[in-house]
Amino acid sequence: MRGDHSEWRTTTSAAKRLQAHYFLLFAPFAIATTYQNLHFKRLGFSNSQIGTLGAVGAILMVVSPPLWGYVADRLGDQRRPLALLLLASGATYPLFLLTRSFVAAAVAQVLFSCFYAPCIALTDALVLGQLEGAGGDYGRLRLWGSVGFICALLAFGLFLGGGPLAPRGAGASLTLTFVAFVAIRVANAAWLLLVPGERVQVRPTGYRRDYGQLLRDRAFLLFLLSALVSTAALRAYYVFFSIYLDGLGVADSLKGAFWSLGVAAEVVFMLFAGRVLRRIGMRRMLLLGMAGGALRLLLFSFALPLGVVALAQLLHALAFAAVHIAAMAFITASVPDRLRASGQAAYAAVVGGVGGTAGSRLAGDLSQGFGIPYAFRACAFVAGAAVLLAAFLPERKPAPER
Repeated sequence: MRGDHSEWRTTTSAAKRLQAHYFLLFAPFAIATTYQNLHFKRLGFSNSQIGTLGAVGAILMVVSPPLWGYVADRLGDQRRPLALLLLASGATYPLFLLTRSFVAAAVAQVLFSCFYAPCIALTDALVLGQLEGAGGDYGRLRLWGSVGFICALLAFGLFLGGGPLAPRGAGASLTLTFVAFVAIRVANAAWLLLVPGERVQVRPTGYRRDYGQLLRDRAFLLFLLSALVSTAALRAYYVFFSIYLDGLGVADSLKGAFWSLGVAAEVVFMLFAGRVLRRIGMRRMLLLGMAGGALRLLLFSFALPLGVVALAQLLHALAFAAVHIAAMAFITASVPDRLRASGQAAYAAVVGGVGGTAGSRLAGDLSQGFGIPYAFRACAFVAGAAVLLAAFLPERKPAPER
């Protein structure tokens, strides 16, 4: 009996530390997602240039996560490279405050994205490796990243333009967002020392053969392709939603509230994601999520009242949460434990990198030539194509030990 209680306490402690790590990881992610492109817009960059900067960041996802994933797998411990990446991304983010030209912003984007891009992939690899010891439910751990996202946005809503605690004369300044990004990144790197490590047995040979075998898995390749197309389509939302809200006259203090509505819906879904996944399976959950993302893009292509925009944001529960949970389950079922970080990195590189690059450029050019609503509509049809691709995926169940 005492042993069971001790085991329960150990499991709870591990879960809380991982939850706190997710919270700290995604709080600055919320800052960059919501305010970085708005900062570029206020520097006078065109929609096409903003799309190009998004593509530059996505290109680094093709290179950086696989490199750091390889390093983590060879070390057998994701914590050390992850802590370094957290500190380096925090140190380079303020460079955007010093940029005034598009070229300088592009250079800063390269430096920042090199360290920023792999952080989520390495964190997911770290958590998936400790899932059994932390309670066995990925969704209930990952939702704390979404809680961190929401808390960051609601907190900044108080201090930015239009907020009740905004300094007088602050106007449209977003400087506080850069300062906070650095502070939270440093705190996250320090907290990582408290996260339990997992020593995976490192095989001195066979890495290339195992990785090559994974990339010859047709079901896994089809999964990557469908996720790539879906991600490319959704980049229109991530690149231009804050600017879209700006065009509707939404104050800076309230932009975070609209983003938070979507993430709150994501949190609620993640509470039940494990049961939904077991009931309908990976493939159907992936299809449901991709269809929700396509529908939201289509809705935003029309002139909607702010209340309807807020309701449409609830589809984020499908567009992100359902897709992400199903994707993590599919990767876990497909990738050997010894390639866990590399498998996550491959997903980040192909889906986030290639898909993000193509989607950012597509959304930037379409919005520059025809306007943001047209870009949303065109990308909704691209998202529909991703649903059709995913419909051909076989159902895949994880091995019992995972």
